[in-house]
Amino acid sequence: MRIVIFHYHLDPGGVTSIIIAQIKALITLQKDIEITLLTGRYDEQSLKFPPQVKIIVDKSLNYQTDTSVDYKHEISCIIDLFKQNCSKADIIHAHNPNLGKNPSLTVAIFELAKEGYTIINHAHDFSEDRPANHIFLQTCIHKDLGLELINIMYPELPNYQFVVLNTSDKNRLLSYNINELRVHLLPNPAQVPECNKKSNNNREEICNELGLDKTKLIITYPVRVIQRKNIGEFILLACLFEDKANWVVTQPPKNPVEVKPYSAWKDFCQQTNLKICWEAGNKTSFSKLVSVSDFCISTSYQEGFGLSFIEPWLYSTPVIGRDIPMVTMDLRESGIQFPCLYSHLLVEEQKEMHHLDISKQMDIILKCKTDKLFRIKLFDRNNYLKDLLNPVEDSLIKKNIEVILKEYSLENFGQRLYDIYRRIIK
Repeated sequence: MRIVIFHYHLDPGGVTSIIIAQIKALITLQKDIEITLLTGRYDEQSLKFPPQVKIIVDKSLNYQTDTSVDYKHEISCIIDLFKQNCSKADIIHAHNPNLGKNPSLTVAIFELAKEGYTIINHAHDFSEDRPANHIFLQTCIHKDLGLELINIMYPELPNYQFVVLNTSDKNRLLSYNINELRVHLLPNPAQVPECNKKSNNNREEICNELGLDKTKLIITYPVRVIQRKNIGEFILLACLFEDKANWVVTQPPKNPVEVKPYSAWKDFCQQTNLKICWEAGNKTSFSKLVSVSDFCISTSYQEGFGLSFIEPWLYSTPVIGRDIPMVTMDLRESGIQFPCLYSHLLVEEQKEMHHLDISKQMDIILKCKTDKLFRIKLFDRNNYLKDLLNPVEDSLIKKNIEVILKEYSLENFGQRLYDIYRRIIK
C-alpha cells in the first residue's frame, strides 16, 4: 500500500501532530507501507520523520495569499506535482484541502479525483466556519475560474472520500447529501505522557522558572493564542480569580494577522496590572507544566476535534472552562466526564463575552477589576462560577484516564485508519 499525505505546512501544531501520529501508527501496523509527504513548508530542524518517509517540499502547496496569481497555471503545476509522486493505485490523503488557505490546491485535488485518483479529504476544520477563508475560496473558484464552489469542495465522486473527527462533522457532510459510505469517522489519538504523576519538586521548579506564586493554584491554557481561542474570556476569569490562581498561557500566535490582537491583550494586561504568564511553553517543559497544573482550561468557542479536552486528564490534570457540545458530545459518549465545563458566560444584557469586540471585552474586564458591584452581578448571572475551581475527585480523574487510554490510543487510531484505507481500495 502506498499513501501520499498532503498538508500546506509541517509547522509544529495540531494538524502536523496528527500527521506525525498517522505516520507512526501506519508504520507500526504495516512495516512495508510506503509513505510520501507533500508539503509547502518544512523546517527540518523542528521536526524529524522516520527515514522511510519521502518528504517533498514545493512552495505551490503553501498558503496562497497573493490574489493576483494565475490560478490555472498554479492548478496545473500542483496536479503535475501529485502525478509525479503517485498513481491511481495509491491513496492521496489530503489534510484540510478545502480550508480556503490555497484555492488552487482545492481545485487541483478535485481535478485529480475527476481523473480517477483516490482522494481522502481529512477535514479537521471547515472554511464555512471561517468567513474570510470561505469568501476567498468563493472569489477565486467561482469568480475567477467560473466554477461552482460546492461542486469542487464536495464532488459526487465515489473515489472522493471524507474523514471527519466527530459525529457533528459527519452529520454536517450528510446534510450536504454526501453518501454516508463516503464519510468515515476517525477521532484523533491522544498523546500519552511518559509520566502522569504529580511532583512537588516539579511544581516548585515550574513556579521558579515562570515566576508564579507558590501559594496559589496553577491554571494553564495549553494553546497557541488565536482569536477563536477566546483569550478575552480567559483574561476575564483571571481577573475574577486573580486572588486564587496563577493564570498561564503556553504559546504566542505565528500567523501575522493574529499578532496584533494578541499584542493588544498583552499590553492591556500590563497596563491594568493583571498578571498573566504569557508564552510559558517557550520558557519551560510543556509536559511538566501541564502535570503540575491544578487545572487546564479552554475558553475556545470553536475546535476541530478538541485534544485539549482529553490530553490534560492523562497528566491527572482536570479540564475546566467553556464547553463545545459539538466536540464534547462524542467524548462524553465514550465515557469521559466533564464536571467543570460551562455552557455560557454572560457579561451584561445576556451577551456572551466572545460575541463582543475586543475593546468592549477590555471594558468589561476593567469594570470587573474596579467595580465590586459589577463583579457581584457577574457571579450572580453565572452561578457556576462559584464552583469553577472546586477540586475534582481522584476517582473521576482515574476513570477518565482509563477511558482515554482505551478509546483514544494511537493503536486504535492506526487500526481505524488502516481499515478505512482497506475499505476504499478493496
